[in-house]
Amino acid sequence: RWFHKLRLVPKITVVIAGIQFIIFGIMATLFARYEIDLADQMVMKGQRTGLEMLESQIVEHMPAMQALEPPQGSITNLLWNNSPLYLTEEMIDGMSDVAGVELTFFVRDPVSGNFAREMTSLVDSDGTRLVDTILDPTSDAAKALSVGERFEGELILFGSPYRTVYEPVRNEAREVVGAVFAGVPVAQLQASRKYALFTAFGFIVLLS
Repeated sequence: RWFHKLRLVPKITVVIAGIQFIIFGIMATLFARYEIDLADQMVMKGQRTGLEMLESQIVEHMPAMQALEPPQGSITNLLWNNSPLYLTEEMIDGMSDVAGVELTFFVRDPVSGNFAREMTSLVDSDGTRLVDTILDPTSDAAKALSVGERFEGELILFGSPYRTVYEPVRNEAREVVGAVFAGVPVAQLQASRKYALFTAFGFIVLLS
């Protein structure tokens, strides 16, 4: 009713403003979606980079360890003859910092079948490195690794949700003797998404 009482110029102004609002709303939604997807891609890229660096460093310092062509969909394909693992805290922390992800090398116990963290960049709340801790044998990751499959998805680690990638390490008999891991706290991913949304809507406001 109020619209019909307006004169021609105010009516045109209101219509144009409404159209602009709709257009900017659509642009904001699309741009926000793009920024969120970009944030997710950066996390996946970091996981890939971290695992590739871990594989490269292990092979470089352990001649007995081989890196084979990974199967389709996988990032690594390590062949290990159970020789001593040469992977220091400084090495794994350096790779973790560069890739922006947490990294771990697991060794599988031949008797229990459990996967133990032989070296990891993960630390608990007091700064203690979480070596020799066991991957929850009831977790989807442990179940997948046990049958030689990779796992990618969200898991709870030490009370916090992580976006994770686990890939098996095999011996010459193709038995699973270990695993490599790259993970990002979900809180870190959510922070990246919030920043992406803030950037997207800030851009739209400036454009408006």
